[in-house]
Amino acid sequence: MAGHALATVLLGALSLVLAGVLLLTVARGLFYGLVDQGPYGHSWGGPSRAGAWLAHFAVATPCAVATVAALYGITGLHERLTAPLRGERRPGWVLPAVLVCCAAGALFVVAFLRQLP
Repeated sequence: MAGHALATVLLGALSLVLAGVLLLTVARGLFYGLVDQGPYGHSWGGPSRAGAWLAHFAVATPCAVATVAALYGITGLHERLTAPLRGERRPGWVLPAVLVCCAAGALFVVAFLRQLP
């Protein structure tokens, strides 16, 4: 039982990281023109506000779709991970997949924190 609890907490933390990525993607990508007031001379798609907004929108849209797909995948992984708690059989690949996903999430957080000033 403690192993299930730890694994589900790790998946929950990974989901929070992905939710943060989705929030940043929407704020800094899809709503770029509302978040950043300029100047846009050195922005992607600049020097105009419309060009910068369009460039950030074009990059953020597939990133947001991929993040939502990853969250959907984590939901399925969580459902398969907790199958024994419902009396069902858990596939053998689930636990290694959970560990790999959580390790990748931890590496992402470390890389993100290191790039901050």
